[in-house]
Amino acid sequence: MRRSIVLAGLFVFSVSANAQSGLGKALNNAAKKGAADASSVEKSIKRARESGAAARSAYADTIKRLEAVFPANQVHYCFFEDLRDRPEALTSDLFSFLGVAPVPPTQVQLPQAVNVAAGSKPIPAEFSRTMARDYLPMVGDLCRRFDGPPHRWRARYETLLNGGSG
Repeated sequence: MRRSIVLAGLFVFSVSANAQSGLGKALNNAAKKGAADASSVEKSIKRARESGAAARSAYADTIKRLEAVFPANQVHYCFFEDLRDRPEALTSDLFSFLGVAPVPPTQVQLPQAVNVAAGSKPIPAEFSRTMARDYLPMVGDLCRRFDGPPHRWRARYETLLNGGSG
């Protein structure tokens, strides 16, 4: 049987406890250089809310658009955390979805991370909390549909919004 395949990777949210795009990382780089202040945080929040940046993070909307065109059995969703934390299982899931023979785990090799621009400084709390507040409803939608990472994102956002460090 021939299948049309659409792989929709949900590569969202970094480990740094906030719904951030490259804007959060850019803000982190500015802080690292001593150039971040309240003004740069506000500018980053404004940029994150612009239509282009916001649309790239509207995963629930993307899922709806995909599913309006493709049947469910032709779409496979995966998460960045699965690629990072359990690459062998993710690879096995993908091969199963594609209907091809699995590759032995010893042959699954991922390259080392190459884009670690932001270093280890935390993203400013105001930016993290604002993004958590903006994205929490969408993450709730994802939680109703998926197990795993979205539930951890929701817990992190709720912690941030309740005054914790996430």
